[in-house]
This record gives sequence, C-alpha cells and structure tokens, in this order.
Amino acid sequence: MTDFVVLTVCCMVLGAVAFCCALLASTGVLPRNGWVGTRLGPTPASDAAWRVGHRAALRWGIVAVVDDVCCLTVGFVLLLVDDGVRRAIWGPRTAFVIDVLTAFPYVFSAYRAARGVAADQKHDGATKAVPRV
Repeated sequence: MTDFVVLTVCCMVLGAVAFCCALLASTGVLPRNGWVGTRLGPTPASDAAWRVGHRAALRWGIVAVVDDVCCLTVGFVLLLVDDGVRRAIWGPRTAFVIDVLTAFPYVFSAYRAARGVAADQKHDGATKAVPRV
C-alpha cells in the first residue's frame, strides 16, 4: 500500500509541476530565473525565447496531467474493486513511466522552439545594421 501511495503522490507532483511550469512561464507570470523552468541552451537567452519555449512544452505538460488522471483513476478503481494493491499498483507505475518518458519531448520541444526564436533574433539584429554616413 505504501508503494501505491508514494507512486501516486510522485505522479501527481511530476505532472502538476510540468504543466504549471510551462503554463506560468509561457504566459509571462514566471519570469526567467535560475531555479524553475526549462533552462537549456537558448531558452533562458531572452524573454521571448523563454515564453515561446515553454509554450511549446505546454502541450507535453498537458499530456502528463491527462496521463496522470487516467492512469491514477484506473489504479484507484482497481484498488477498490480488487481489494488489493497487487494489480492496482500498475496505474501509478504506468503514470510514472509515461511522465518520465514525456520529459524528453517536453524539453526537446522547448529547446527547439527557443532555438528558432534565438535564430530569428540574431537574424533581425544582423539585418538592422546602422548605415554608415
């Protein structure tokens, strides 16, 4: 029973953190910082890259939350129906594995979107040179 509770809490925390971090950073509520958020390569380079990167990661945060709700619901139903944790543990286990696997596209999509913004900003800066007189 302890495994069931620990995995359930871990899954709920992982999904909620992924979703809330992406949502708050993409809307500008969570500014660039050194503690919370996806801080790979170009993501913390500018405010625009920070917001765009987290907006791209938001869909994977939603996937994590929906996965947690579905798998944990199955786990709780099995716990109530089977009166045992032996089969019910597969709900939280599945949710945890999917949360861990979702972290890879979450980070990759944020990195890729922020890299595009950084490239656009470099290109705009290079084309807006001051003319010589």
